[in-house]
Amino acid sequence: MLEAGGDPKKLQGGNAIDPKGNRMPQDYDVPVFHALSTENEAIRWNYFVRHYADDVVQKKDTKYVEEYPLGSGKKVDGILYPRQDA
Repeated sequence: MLEAGGDPKKLQGGNAIDPKGNRMPQDYDVPVFHALSTENEAIRWNYFVRHYADDVVQKKDTKYVEEYPLGSGKKVDGILYPRQDA
């Protein structure tokens, strides 16, 4: 088993509705009860994957994004594969 990050009970993170708030450990304890737990900064792992080596072909994919979150300026150049450690 591979684990990443710190103790989930001590982490702090918000979500899309309350990005500066702390939704931990509620989101970690029972993520299925918390619809926005996948958006919690403390437990989300957003992987961006390139399906194609050719930039032109890659950008034709309907799920392709250049930056995430949109408008943030943070370059990701891929397709979002969201993961959660809970």
